Amino acid sequence: MQWTRQVGDPILLPPRGDLFTARAGFYIVTGRDTTEVNERLDTAAHEITVTTQAVR
Repeated sequence: MQWTRQVGDPILLPPRGDLFTARAGFYIVTGRDTTEVNERLDTAAHEITVTTQAVR
């Protein structure tokens, strides 16, 4: 997992933001085949929690 934002940093969705400002981070997995990659993606997704708060 690679976080691209720190706690408190804004996440700006389009049209105010772009592909990079709309993300909190990303993860990349590898595997021997599609099944293994999908299993690892599912595992990573279930282990990560991001909490956001709208600023009005």
